[in-house]
Amino acid sequence: MKVRLLNAASDFDPRTPLPQNAEDIEQDLGLAALFNAMAGPDAFIRDIVRKVVLGSLSDAGAIRYRQAVLRDVEAHRDLVHDLYDLTLEAERGERSIHSMYFFARSPALVLARALQLLAFYRGLLARLRELARCETVESEAMRRLLAELRAELAPAFFAELDDHLKELRFSAGVTLSAGLGDGLRGTGYVLHRASGRRRSWAERLLHREPPYVFEVPDRDEAGLQALEDLRGEGLRSAATAVGLSAEHVKSFFAQLRRELAFYLGALRLRDVLAERGLPCCMPDVQDASSGCLTARDLRDPGLALQIGGVVGNDLQADGRPLIVVTGANRGGKSTFLRSVGIAALMTQCGLYVVAQAFSMSVSASIVSHFRREEDKEMLSGKLDEELGRLERSLPLLGPGSLLLLNESFASTNEREGSEIARQVVQALGEAGVRIVFVTHLYDFAESCCREAGGALCLRAALAEDGRRTFRVTPGAPEPSSHGEDLLRTILGPS
Repeated sequence: MKVRLLNAASDFDPRTPLPQNAEDIEQDLGLAALFNAMAGPDAFIRDIVRKVVLGSLSDAGAIRYRQAVLRDVEAHRDLVHDLYDLTLEAERGERSIHSMYFFARSPALVLARALQLLAFYRGLLARLRELARCETVESEAMRRLLAELRAELAPAFFAELDDHLKELRFSAGVTLSAGLGDGLRGTGYVLHRASGRRRSWAERLLHREPPYVFEVPDRDEAGLQALEDLRGEGLRSAATAVGLSAEHVKSFFAQLRRELAFYLGALRLRDVLAERGLPCCMPDVQDASSGCLTARDLRDPGLALQIGGVVGNDLQADGRPLIVVTGANRGGKSTFLRSVGIAALMTQCGLYVVAQAFSMSVSASIVSHFRREEDKEMLSGKLDEELGRLERSLPLLGPGSLLLLNESFASTNEREGSEIARQVVQALGEAGVRIVFVTHLYDFAESCCREAGGALCLRAALAEDGRRTFRVTPGAPEPSSHGEDLLRTILGPS
């Protein structure tokens, strides 16, 4: 039985490798605060959330599939929490039983452990069926899962399971057959169903045993061990089969826990955002060909979760393959860029977005290239390091990709940096890559915005007195980054 709450075609596999740029984008966008908010103190949920977010989807239909599940999860919180608690109980019970039989090696003990596990799971499966009676879910994934549980866990299933559990305890003894191999050793052991109930002591007293019966004296330890070995050979196939059945149930509960963990993280994030008074919306996902990218009151959740109040920004960039953001130092440009990148990631893994409204066409990949602090161990120049990091990202970039550039190529002079930026943007633009570029390179930015039908030019807005508003609005680049204003703000009037 499959869970398939995260993907329609298959169960989520936590062993799937993350994209090669996962660590870069996690660092550049400051995703640790987001993951911590979603997981709280639960390290398991944090690990699942990180893998799902960084391994985001690139198909609009698959994203909408998750969004539908998330709406169901929010509408049926008690059901989801009860299901998740059941998976935790399954894991605790399995560990407890496993510890009791930690040194179990003989087929008889292995069978005993598997039977105890199945008997334990039997109670959980009965409770799972009761939870599956909910018929008000609307998403395809939840409807399918609950319907399968109701069908698979029908009364006939439990009746058959109870019969097997009773029979496999072999209260009437073990009946098996075998052939003789080399050296008169037993071979081809076959376990048979018990022929009937165990005879009472009176029946055994009044009826003579068949002449081929062999009794082992109580003090014959070697004989008793040989008999136990024979019994073990007969039970080996049963132990294997019952063990596989118990493992199948264990795997189902483990998979259900993994997939529910992501949605519990999403619910926790929504609650935290509501507590902070931050906007939250289900994004509108468009096919890649639409070229859509709009936002209202978009915010950087990582920063908002850390410091509280963060200014929101609007964005109208439909059909714009290049967005160039310029303006004053410490005016909110990098925060705006992170807000776009995080919103894109959250959209493409099926999460809410921290905005009043957000709409985007799905990206084939999301790649970031942020300026790094100086590394004392750097063997080459900073520009070489930037270019090398960008080159390593090229295999991830193609038609429909989203590239976030933050102060890239600023480690050289204005003229050289602008020329490098122009050539990079032109080449990637021709390859169908959408680019959001935060830069102080005036010559590059001005030339991009001057071209007819070219870039969308945004600028970090200033108040009349030079104060930072932290809003990014449409505006042409300025040759000044207003560093003097910032310096006066920090040092005061001279």
